[in-house]
Amino acid sequence: MYLIRKFEDKDGVVIYTKNEEKSLVLNPNYAYILNELLTNTISNAFKDYITATASTIALKLSRKHAIKICTTKADYWTVGYNKDNLMLVWIGYDNNREFTKGIIILQKNLWADMKEIQYNFTDNWYQAPKDVVVLF
Repeated sequence: MYLIRKFEDKDGVVIYTKNEEKSLVLNPNYAYILNELLTNTISNAFKDYITATASTIALKLSRKHAIKICTTKADYWTVGYNKDNLMLVWIGYDNNREFTKGIIILQKNLWADMKEIQYNFTDNWYQAPKDVVVLF
């Protein structure tokens, strides 16, 4: 991000443009692995040693999503994405008032039940980089 990206005169003629150099900031192998790990928040495959935080909504999802659920005493977030779409649901109080039990289940289901948005989610997922060996 730059303070000045472009100068134009009063007629719209560009006097100066900042030449933005793009560079890779995250190793594609790590990015792919992280995305795959976040799809396991809806999987019961690991239930022998940990509870998947979004497993209760797994049957409501028809497409592959990476999902992260975050909680505090006064905020509940569910963020889900795939290659083309991102959707976030937040329930909370501006004054940090604490929730009663059971709200997190409501909040996760709210994310999953937003069908009009979810049906517009593409089924597009990330391709594994050539250096990543996929065993599933």
